[in-house]
Amino acid sequence: MSVHVIYYQQGHKMMEAVETEEAYRRYRDSQAQQRWVETIRHPKPETDVSAAKRKLVQFNYSCLPTEDGCLKGAKRLSKSVGMDIDHLSVDEVNLVAATAIEKKDELGLLMLERSARGGGLHVVFRRHPEMDQEANLRWASDLLGVEYDAGAKDITRVFFATTSEDLLYLHNDLFDNTECEASEAVDKATKAATTASEATQKTERTVVSPTDPMASETVSTASETVSETAEQNDGEAKTEEGKTSKEQDEKKSKTKKRARKRAKRRSPCVMKVSPTTESSTSGGPSPTMAKRPRSPAATPSPLSWPSTSATSAISTDPCSTASSPATTVFPKRKNWLASIRH
Repeated sequence: MSVHVIYYQQGHKMMEAVETEEAYRRYRDSQAQQRWVETIRHPKPETDVSAAKRKLVQFNYSCLPTEDGCLKGAKRLSKSVGMDIDHLSVDEVNLVAATAIEKKDELGLLMLERSARGGGLHVVFRRHPEMDQEANLRWASDLLGVEYDAGAKDITRVFFATTSEDLLYLHNDLFDNTECEASEAVDKATKAATTASEATQKTERTVVSPTDPMASETVSTASETVSETAEQNDGEAKTEEGKTSKEQDEKKSKTKKRARKRAKRRSPCVMKVSPTTESSTSGGPSPTMAKRPRSPAATPSPLSWPSTSATSAISTDPCSTASSPATTVFPKRKNWLASIRH
């Protein structure tokens, strides 16, 4: 528990411990304090209420001053917590005040007063060392069934005091200005939480790190599989393209062959002329050669065989070819027999 009065020194808020109830009430009941409270609650049209409120005595209930006695930067916790409750009607103020006094032992109530404007309450209760400032405020708010001012959750929060007439409850333990052991408890809890988080991180690293190479191997294997599949697909595509081109070439060659065959079938048949003379087995002239009239000199005598002159005459026939050998031509047998009979 603690209570410190706030004063200004070179523009800085300084803290001074209030050690007794008499000193505490003296700050509250000064003539200037009473005058400003009256001005705020019954303002005139030209009255600046906010400026008048800043003239009131200010107290802090939640922290101890720095080494220099300043309020700003204070981090040491006191044994009490101050809670601000605003925006209540008159009936609500009375109801919450009655609830707080009724549950004073459970709440650990140290001080209860009406606010300067009369529409709220200031509640000071014993701090729970195992909880931080905001957790203490939520706990007391739930117990009283009323919301606290969320803007007044910092330990350096100051409260504008009123007069002793508005002081609804006061406990003598409020003036114990020693430091709360919660600071050490909070430090220990913070260290424990830090150690636990570090251990968790180490555990996660230990669990995750072995799987990292496996994950990388899996990824590399997957990439290799994908690349091999792509290569296979490319090879298959090239093979198919080669097959297709070969098939097209074969079709083209077949088409050309067929065209040639058709052209040969459609063209007229040309017979080659043989340079040989009559050599037919039937005794007639060759189909490739036409009959030529015999020369008179080449006609043999009916009663004699052909002479050498006839042979030479035949061999020198201008119709014979130079490449053909000399051939003896005998008359037909039927004509010869007819000449003998006559």
